[in-house]
Amino acid sequence: MFKRKNIPVMLLFLISIFLFALGYGKAYIRRDTFKNGIELRSAVLDVDCSTGTSNSMIVINHNNGNHIVNMSYRSCATLKIEDTVNIKFSPKHEWYFYEFDGRDESSAEDVIGSALFFGAVLIYWIWISFRTKGG
Repeated sequence: MFKRKNIPVMLLFLISIFLFALGYGKAYIRRDTFKNGIELRSAVLDVDCSTGTSNSMIVINHNNGNHIVNMSYRSCATLKIEDTVNIKFSPKHEWYFYEFDGRDESSAEDVIGSALFFGAVLIYWIWISFRTKGG
């Protein structure tokens, strides 16, 4: 039967499912873009390298508009305004990826981390269920 004290655990469970789906979706779009995307060469209009928790990024011009390309700090630190870079573009998803940023590992870490969070919440939920039934 449904108990009020299980609401926080259920919310954590739903959040973990959402995070897993989000991480998997990002990884899927990235793989699809590198497999089927369009390769572009574009000049860098702006560079914003961040060593903190936010992403580093560059700004490029494509289809008469400025677009942000997220990348690792390591890749960003090597670029300057007016450098020419290779970009992969997904017209289907309208996402841009820097080819050599080494972020495939980041996408995999998102999926693995959210799956571990999901597993931990599931184990905790099962443990709470057995504890309340047995005691």
